[in-house]
Amino acid sequence: MLICIVPASQMYSEKVLVSGLYYNLDDADNTAEVTYQNQEHSSSYVTGNLVIPSEVIFNDISYQVTSIGERSFIYCTELKSVTIPDGVTSIGDYAFCACIALTNITLPEGLTSIGYYAFSSCQGLTSITIPESVTSIGGNAFTSCSGLTSITIPDGVSIMGDCQFSGCSNLTSITIPAGLTSIGNDAFWGCRGLTSITIPEGVTSIGNNAFRDCRGLTSITIPEGVTSIGNNAFWDCRGLTSITIPEGVTSIGDHSFCDCIALTNITLPKGLTSINDYTFQSCNKLTSITIPNSVTSIGTGAFYGCSSLTSITIPRSVTSIGSAAFCACRGLTSVISYIADPFNLKKDCFYYIHGDATLYIPAETTNLYETSGWTQYFAHVVEMEPMPTNIEECCGSSESSVTTRYDMQGRRISKPAKGINILQMSDGTTLKVMVK
Repeated sequence: MLICIVPASQMYSEKVLVSGLYYNLDDADNTAEVTYQNQEHSSSYVTGNLVIPSEVIFNDISYQVTSIGERSFIYCTELKSVTIPDGVTSIGDYAFCACIALTNITLPEGLTSIGYYAFSSCQGLTSITIPESVTSIGGNAFTSCSGLTSITIPDGVSIMGDCQFSGCSNLTSITIPAGLTSIGNDAFWGCRGLTSITIPEGVTSIGNNAFRDCRGLTSITIPEGVTSIGNNAFWDCRGLTSITIPEGVTSIGDHSFCDCIALTNITLPKGLTSINDYTFQSCNKLTSITIPNSVTSIGTGAFYGCSSLTSITIPRSVTSIGSAAFCACRGLTSVISYIADPFNLKKDCFYYIHGDATLYIPAETTNLYETSGWTQYFAHVVEMEPMPTNIEECCGSSESSVTTRYDMQGRRISKPAKGINILQMSDGTTLKVMVK
């Protein structure tokens, strides 16, 4: 059963029936608004193919139709097509909500606003052309239009409201305008037909659940201007294989990439301050991730069940790790911690990791790591030699000779190893060299 929850209607001084439709008439400017019969009985009697006239005549006075009022055709379950005339500038809240047989609607040029839930649950609607004149589209406007396959949002729209296309399970193509600044909560939740989407450069925030359960989504580019990603934003995007989060992002919400089971690679920004609860839970193909030096906290269950993760480096900036943060990371064999004064770990932090895992810690900190509960999860604990300081970037060779060589984890190595090597030179300099 389809249910649309609607607010109490606005009261009008005059409501008339003309040629089978109800109108609110405004004698001040001779305009008419299409409306419903009464609070208990909307225009559900309207069926078939409807052409709304551009003007109505009542008591020998002509009124121009300028708006489709709220709830005008809610639950018109046998309404098949609608033509809205030129001159109409607004479509009210819930206007065509739950018109499940509606397959075609023509919107006029000059339309400027589409209200909340205006076309919600119009399951038979496969496409709709929104005129370029539209600047405002209310939240939930197209929620659960499960037959909708493509849509273009006009350039004048700057904000995508909450739940605007949630439940549009067959939507495969959408064009988002360049002027958009935010993507609202639940905007594309359950759009399983979407395989890719381009977010405009002007967008600064991605709301909670924005792309949740978009299981067909394989790629997405987050623009540089984005600073926040909401809770559950990409939860259960099972086709997503890689994603780069721009440098401006400082906050990623809880469960943001939870159950992204195809995700193998993700790049976190250098300014990120926290990895929140369950952010990467059950990303079981994630093999590596670099935690930036700016991160101070790793939340509860942040990497729970990332069974393909083999190594993780915890920077010295981290001051807290939540319960079960790395629990059930069964492939995790190497944890490198640069925390000099380790804090007490919460329950089950590294529970069920690889049975032969090694914890690498700073020199002369073994006792501290034992008393704070870290070492109980590991088969081996190895103290790293002190890392050299004053490292210079280098991509070539030096005329002086190499005296000591380290890998990026601070471990001394006897010969060049693929990747970045840190070299202490005979002339007293320290170089960072890429070995291919």
